[in-house]
Amino acid sequence: MRNFHGECYPIWVWKRRVKRNEPALLSSGRGVILTLDIPEEDILWSSFDEWHSILYRSPIVYDEAEWFEFEKKDFPKDEVEATWERLFDYDWLASRPADWKVDEKHEWWQGVTPRIR
Repeated sequence: MRNFHGECYPIWVWKRRVKRNEPALLSSGRGVILTLDIPEEDILWSSFDEWHSILYRSPIVYDEAEWFEFEKKDFPKDEVEATWERLFDYDWLASRPADWKVDEKHEWWQGVTPRIR
């Protein structure tokens, strides 16, 4: 998809059926829902919730103990960034203790694809 300046944008998709103009997904304006048939191998899935860790430059941790370890070291940038790959590992995210576990029903799993054909 291209904007008016010819720049390409990725297409964001959801594992679940979203509600039109859902406040958590669309902060302003009106949205459009498309139903697409995209091969699974063309989608990079990730946890919507854990994206916030990256946006806030925080580590993606297994549990409270790991968080406190980062806190003790004053959140070294290189170590924090090394945890960000965990965003794409659903099995690892789902293995965490209940308070840290991701949504097992995939309700908040988002994906990105480079194109729609």
